[in-house]
Amino acid sequence: MRHDDPVSARARKGRRPGPGRPVDLAKREAILTSTRELLQQRGPAVTLEEVAEAAGVSRQTIYNNWTSKEQLIDEVIGSCVDELMTPLRTAAEDASVEETLTALATAYLNMLINAATHALLRVVLSSREQYGPSFYAAGPRRTQRYLADYLRRQAARGVLEMEDPDLAAEHFIGMLKGNYFLKVMLHGPNAIEPEGHMQRITTSVATFLRAYGRRR
Repeated sequence: MRHDDPVSARARKGRRPGPGRPVDLAKREAILTSTRELLQQRGPAVTLEEVAEAAGVSRQTIYNNWTSKEQLIDEVIGSCVDELMTPLRTAAEDASVEETLTALATAYLNMLINAATHALLRVVLSSREQYGPSFYAAGPRRTQRYLADYLRRQAARGVLEMEDPDLAAEHFIGMLKGNYFLKVMLHGPNAIEPEGHMQRITTSVATFLRAYGRRR
């Protein structure tokens, strides 16, 4: 299912076509991957020249698809959300909600303690006015929208009951995140032990289904 959002639309409209051919998918993936890795290593100081060198492309190749470093970082964030939402995008509509939410929760917590995610957050917080609004739109808001759309479809199927899918999505994400986000920001991603995820995941999913599961 396609999800169009203001950030994706803005990114598509903002791309300035260059004199060369559009970047192929392999080069595009190399650019996004290199940007993630360099942000992890260098933080907000990373330059497009460094990205181009690491990806094995010219700077013009980057400008053929992104007009600025800020726009490239927006797309990196969006690609992370797309990966995170894989359990929702690939689940059959009649698949178990419990299993689907458990898969999403696992992906979400793994992302939260990922060093690359921590690096992106450092970039955003170091230049909040520059990156804050676009990060929120491309990351947290888009994540909540994906989840709310899934919950809305499940409510239409009669599997869940809720008046406000957006609020329900916020509740689920909030239970998962808890103090994890604060620990990661204050102590780094290594402050969280992945082995402790399962209890948090199981409890969060069970609590959510008790609150929003269909009452027979």
